[in-house]
Parts: sequence; C-alpha cells; structure tokens
Amino acid sequence: MEIPQPDKTGMHILLKLASLVVILAGIHAAADIIVQLLLALFFAIVLNPLVTWFIRRGVQRPVAITIVVVVMLIALTALVGVLAHRLTNLSLCCRSLIRS
Repeated sequence: MEIPQPDKTGMHILLKLASLVVILAGIHAAADIIVQLLLALFFAIVLNPLVTWFIRRGVQRPVAITIVVVVMLIALTALVGVLAHRLTNLSLCCRSLIRS
C-alpha cells in the first residue's frame, strides 16, 4: 500500500526561485571580474592565430606572445589617442552648434 506523499511543487518552485536570486546576485557582485575575464578571453582567441603564425616562422612561443602583446598595446594606445582627439573636436563642434 502506498503512502500518499505531500505535494512539494510549491516548495520546489520556491527553492528554484531562491537559487536564481542567489545566482543573479553573485553575477552582479562579480560583474567587474567577469567582464575582464571575458575581454581577456576575447583577446586570447582573436590574437592566437597571429601567435601561431609567428611560431610557424620559427619564433619561440614566449617571444611570439610578447611581440603580439606589445604590438597590440601600441595599436590600442594609438587608437585611444586618435579617439581622444576626435572626441575633443566633436565636443567643441557641439558647443558651437548649441550656442548658435
């Protein structure tokens, strides 16, 4: 003879909702770290073919990685300089348009 079990559907739903809240709170708390990790992963995936190209040309892997990182930093620095100059010009242009 089977013993009737109490209906625990409501308890399961409540437990799942509580778990979801805890997971979302953890993601929100660690958002800065998660963004940095995803950005690093993106750069690693995008720049890996260039490192492989250097390795096929006979350059050792640590040297190839160093070359790629230095070139990337120089390119990003140049890009930031150009963007800063363009944004400065844009803000000056917008001020003159607003005044007139």
